[in-house]
Amino acid sequence: MKRFIGEIQKRLMIFGLSNNYIYSILGVVVGIFSMYINIIPENLHGNANTIEILVIAFSIFSIAYKFYVETQELDERNNEFFEIEVNNYKSNVRDKIILPYVYRENGYSIQEFNNERFVMSDEVNNLIYSGKFSLNLDYSGKFILSKEVKSIAPYALNKAFKAKSTIYNSQLIGLADEIYLNHDNKIRVQKTDYFQGLCTNEMVYTKLKSVINIYDSFVFKGEDLLLDENGELIQLCESLCSNYLGGSTLAVTNDNYIIINSQSAKSDANRGRLAPSGSGSTDFRDLKKLIRKKKESDQTFQELVKITMERELREECGLLFKNVKMKSKVIGFARLLERGGKPDFFGITYINIRHDKIKKSLKEYLEIGDYRIVTIPFNSYREIPDILFDLIDQDKNKISIQIHIIAVILKYFYDNGYDLFSDLEF
Repeated sequence: MKRFIGEIQKRLMIFGLSNNYIYSILGVVVGIFSMYINIIPENLHGNANTIEILVIAFSIFSIAYKFYVETQELDERNNEFFEIEVNNYKSNVRDKIILPYVYRENGYSIQEFNNERFVMSDEVNNLIYSGKFSLNLDYSGKFILSKEVKSIAPYALNKAFKAKSTIYNSQLIGLADEIYLNHDNKIRVQKTDYFQGLCTNEMVYTKLKSVINIYDSFVFKGEDLLLDENGELIQLCESLCSNYLGGSTLAVTNDNYIIINSQSAKSDANRGRLAPSGSGSTDFRDLKKLIRKKKESDQTFQELVKITMERELREECGLLFKNVKMKSKVIGFARLLERGGKPDFFGITYINIRHDKIKKSLKEYLEIGDYRIVTIPFNSYREIPDILFDLIDQDKNKISIQIHIIAVILKYFYDNGYDLFSDLEF
């Protein structure tokens, strides 16, 4: 069902809502309503329902025909481009990446796990964990695709629809500011959506050539969305990418178990891999919830990230409709270069429940297939990063980059004498 809705959303993004659909839907509604209340006299043309049936039939035909025409046009526009340098473009772009001076000045470095690269700073993570990194939200409206990206959107979306079993255009929040040590007290966020992310962040390692005219000079180079003319990583405040915000949390229970999700083969990301207890994107509804439930002084960026992490945790661990107390803390930030430099935050959560009370969510099961909840016992919180690194050493191909990043962050804090989880206990 979601895939069908996704197909409709794809057309709305490419073509918009045409008058044809509006008038046809209106015709169906008016026809059905007219039949229901029988406002046309029975002696009109000898049949009370003839006109209504004709109106409904014509409107449905008009909708179907418009849908068919758009499908044909989408296929044509999808075939306007072909991918070039398929085998080496990504590696060439990745090898070019240089961090700008301001990144290096803030302690950022490029790190790698299992051939996946990310940008992270111990100094920035330390600031985030300390609680001194308290930023008010500055909502800057809607993200808008550039003209060049709009031209290749049909190709990008069709490519995604072929590769993914479940696809749906969720309304998301994107980050439009950097995370630096000396930050002002506001951070800009904007409304975006999943499809815009597919057309930007997920296309940075793709190079396209026009097939309409082989001599056409137009070439879409995804790297232009990621790097500037000097090969430096474009800052979030200057980026043409959606940069939809992600959040991942590692949860522990009150009987000393770590909760980890083993993703299904149909998951959108990290298929078949071990992932954090809760992991996903910041929905626009998370921002609305923050504004609705928190007083203005508490409407901070950190609270938005916590809402995301805890919602994902409740959804994936079957806790949505259970009155289970939990406390979370944001402990780190990274830009995932494999995902076009998209921003992700990382946290930890203490759940006041026993591990055997945590079950798979039926909603998640129906959407992404059979995933598993893995519980791992521990004796002390200090053991947790070691347990995660043991999992990585067993088979790093089955571990998500988010688990690795959380393990690295936890190790840094414990090596420097911090006691993370104890602060969260009830």
